[in-house]
Amino acid sequence: MVHRRGDAYQLALPPGSDADVAEFRAAVRDAATARRAGDATAERRALAAAVDRYTGDLLPDDGPAEWVVDVRERLQIDAALAAGRLAELTYTGGDLTACVAAARRSVQIDRYCDSSWRLLITAYDRTGDRAAASRARREYRRVLADLGLAPSGGTGPHDPDLDGQVRRAHLPDGALHRTPVDGAGIGDPDDDHQPR
Repeated sequence: MVHRRGDAYQLALPPGSDADVAEFRAAVRDAATARRAGDATAERRALAAAVDRYTGDLLPDDGPAEWVVDVRERLQIDAALAAGRLAELTYTGGDLTACVAAARRSVQIDRYCDSSWRLLITAYDRTGDRAAASRARREYRRVLADLGLAPSGGTGPHDPDLDGQVRRAHLPDGALHRTPVDGAGIGDPDDDHQPR
């Protein structure tokens, strides 16, 4: 049910209703809490729930409506970072299949998520799936080229510059990138940019 509140409208859901955005935000908060507590298992579970709840752009039929663009973009960034952090946790936990799935989801949500590209390529290399690693390298090169940041190395399947970047992405210590729940990203209650 929609209620008018001053000059704005508010969606009031009846008890027992589900709202994917609310569930996504709750899962992100749970992941942040688990990370601060040092509980990687609970963090991984909460991140998986968050990634599962993110079903795509918020209100895509409303296009570039001013009132929704900022919230839509913040949710997209948060979802890409959550998937990237999930990929990192699954990588460090040795679950390369889950790592590939999470890193792939991260770059599907935000194709400019650099760390997720590097982790995706690394995970494919570690699984021995050379064809998938090569395809991911090509896709990543296209992203870099779109940004005017294409590696200057060779043009073959193993670009020395890109391979060097990817090799540096091996991260048993988990220090690949700023994560969504490291106190400066999503799920941080002190983050002024976090839509509520």
